[in-house]
Amino acid sequence: MIYTYTDKPKGRLPLARGHNESENVFNFGNLDLPEYIKNPYHSLHISQHIRRAIENPNTRIIRYFEENGYEYCDWAEYKPYDNTVHTNDIRCPRYFAHHLGSTCSMCGLKD
Repeated sequence: MIYTYTDKPKGRLPLARGHNESENVFNFGNLDLPEYIKNPYHSLHISQHIRRAIENPNTRIIRYFEENGYEYCDWAEYKPYDNTVHTNDIRCPRYFAHHLGSTCSMCGLKD
């Protein structure tokens, strides 16, 4: 499935309820995120939306996309003082780096 992300809502479809209000906090511990995403190999492991939030700390990055007859709003915000990412996305920011038989150091998901 191909998504088209925009910075402003298109307004063609009704906005999905409940999705925008949830908040998940991902703690990156001692990992230096600005340096981590500069590495071309490591930057592939973090989603583009979270990467934009890390590049612009303390700024809420919002994007809109359409799916199943609704328009959804995703947002992410990086807080450098405690090295956390606040987002309404339920997926782990490192979901590209999950490997079979390993446990993710961030979300604790065992594959």
